[in-house]
Amino acid sequence: MPGQYTSHVDVFLHLHDGQKVLLALRRNTGYADEQWILPSGKLDAGEHVLAAVLREGREEIGVHLDPAAVDLVAVLHFRSLEGVGRVGLVFRAVYDPAGHGKPLNAEPHKCAASPGLRRCAAGQHRPLHRRVR
Repeated sequence: MPGQYTSHVDVFLHLHDGQKVLLALRRNTGYADEQWILPSGKLDAGEHVLAAVLREGREEIGVHLDPAAVDLVAVLHFRSLEGVGRVGLVFRAVYDPAGHGKPLNAEPHKCAASPGLRRCAAGQHRPLHRRVR
C-alpha cells in the first residue's frame, strides 16, 4: 500500500479594484522570475491558510487586510515544473487604498518593481506549473 500523500501548500492573493489586479514583478527567486504575478507564498508549519495569505500581503506588498474581507475563491492541485505536487489556495479581496494602505515593494530582493494594479490579457503569461494527470 502506498504511503500517505503530502503536498506543499501555497497561498495567492488576488487583490483587485474591480477592473485591475494587483501584481508584482518577480526577480531573483528561481520561480516566475521576470513575470508579473499575484503576491503569494508558502504555508508555514502550523499556520492557518487565512493567516498565511494575510501575512504574505503584509510581507510582500505591505498591505493590511481585514480577514473578514478575504474570500477563498479557488483551489488548485498542480505540479511545479520540477514535478513536485502542490496545492494552491487563491484568496480574493477588493482593494481599498484607504483601509489597506498603498502597495509597496516590501521584498526588493525578490521583486523588481513596486506592485501595482494592472490589466492582464488572457494568455499573457507562460505556465508556471504542469497539469496533474
